[in-house]
Amino acid sequence: LLSQLKNFLSFIEVKRCRQKQIPPNSLLFPIIWITNKCNLRCPVCATSQYMKRKRGEMSVELFKHLIDQIDWKVKMINFGYSGEPLLNRNIFSMIKIARLNGIRSGFETNGTFVEEYAEDIVESKTHYISISLDGSSQESLVKYRIGSDFDKLIRGIEKLCGYKKASGSTEPVISIQFLAMKHNEEDLKFIKDLASRLSVNRLVLKSFNADGYFLSNGPGDP
Repeated sequence: LLSQLKNFLSFIEVKRCRQKQIPPNSLLFPIIWITNKCNLRCPVCATSQYMKRKRGEMSVELFKHLIDQIDWKVKMINFGYSGEPLLNRNIFSMIKIARLNGIRSGFETNGTFVEEYAEDIVESKTHYISISLDGSSQESLVKYRIGSDFDKLIRGIEKLCGYKKASGSTEPVISIQFLAMKHNEEDLKFIKDLASRLSVNRLVLKSFNADGYFLSNGPGDP
C-alpha cells in the first residue's frame, strides 16, 4: 500500500509539472547511480545485503550520453544513492562534464576513500560532499558501518577540510552525516565537537523510521 501511494503521488507530481511545464523535482535533482559496488557491509543497505545484480561501474561514455539527452534545466546531480561513488575512478571526469554543461553535482560517501582523494575532490569543484560518520570510536562506528576504519575516516575529513581551506575554495560544501541509533546516542557530542573544530559546513542528523527510511534535520538541498 505504501509503495502504491508513493507511485500515485509521483504520478500526480509529474502530471502537475507537465501542466505547468515545470520538470518534477526528481528531474531537477536527478540521482545517477555510477556504481553498485561498495566496500562496506551496512546491515540495512540493499547494495551490500540484497542486491543480486552484477557489480559494475558507469563509464564516462555512458554518462556523457545521458547528459547529452538532458533537454531541461537540471539544478544538481547526485552521484550517490547506493554504492560507494569513489569506487568509480571516473567520478571526477563526470563532475567536470556536468560542470561544463552548467550542472552542479555532489555525492554521499562512506568516507573511507576521502583521505586518498581529498585534493581531487576539492579541485573537481563538486558542489557538495556528505560524509557518513556514525561513531566516536572504531568500536562504535563498525557496529553499523561494517568494514569501515575510524582513524582513516577522521584523517580523510581533516585532510579534505584542510586542503579546501588552503586552496581558498568555497566548494565543496562539506557535510558530516550522523545516523543516530541506540548504540551511538552518546557519540553525538563528539561528532558535534569534531564538526565545529574542523569548520565543516553542515552537520546532518538522521535516524531510521519504522519503514527503514532516513529522516534528516538538514536542509533539502546542499
